[in-house]
Amino acid sequence: MIYFLVVSILLGWGIAGCFDKAAVESSCPKTVLVLFHLFSIPMAIGLLLALPFIYGTWQLTSGVIFWEGLNGVASVIAMLAYFW
Repeated sequence: MIYFLVVSILLGWGIAGCFDKAAVESSCPKTVLVLFHLFSIPMAIGLLLALPFIYGTWQLTSGVIFWEGLNGVASVIAMLAYFW
């Protein structure tokens, strides 16, 4: 089962990379980057709805919120540096 999941993940990310390259060919990289992050919002909502069915009970801890908050700040800084 784990091998199936690993292969599925690799194929999914590979296909997503092809879509990004196709998008960059039809627009500038800045637009693709911003739209990628905007479309992450519905993905996050979908995950929040799906996680209880996948994992049963799960919880957000303050440590996870803190570290992922820092991750978000670093991502914004990186995007701003890229746009500069």
